[in-house]
Amino acid sequence: MAAEIRAVARPTPAELTALLDGIATSIVWLDGDGAVVHLNEPAEDLFGLGRNQAMGRAVRDLLKSNVELEGVVSRARAAGAQYSRREIPFEAGPGAPLRVLDVTVTPFDPLGRVGGVLVELADTTHHQRITRENELLSRIDGAAASSSATTRPARRKAS
Repeated sequence: MAAEIRAVARPTPAELTALLDGIATSIVWLDGDGAVVHLNEPAEDLFGLGRNQAMGRAVRDLLKSNVELEGVVSRARAAGAQYSRREIPFEAGPGAPLRVLDVTVTPFDPLGRVGGVLVELADTTHHQRITRENELLSRIDGAAASSSATTRPARRKAS
């Protein structure tokens, strides 16, 4: 049994894009030159671009000159290793809401091309807002509790 080695067929580009389309977070597949090979529907929504508009474009165009986001992608591509960064502010364009993204860039060259990566962009805006609101409420509750403790009238002793 150990002597049997089976060749595993490489997935076709259509199979790969179907797999990426099934992922709920924003995914962008870049080739070795940093051009968009594919992006899934959540990424289309995030960037405000249709798939056909994005295909073949440089990642810089997609990231709207977000230096921090571009840096994450370029570091991972240069190192050939996974790289992650949390809480990157991102605005898709004028008038678009400011979002907070957690980004992971992973080397990805299933078609034998060197330098390709998958960029996963998890929109944590809502989670960040809830966390900030909870922290604020905790501070308010803490301030109210300490305020009521210091302003209580002294109890009289029963005679």
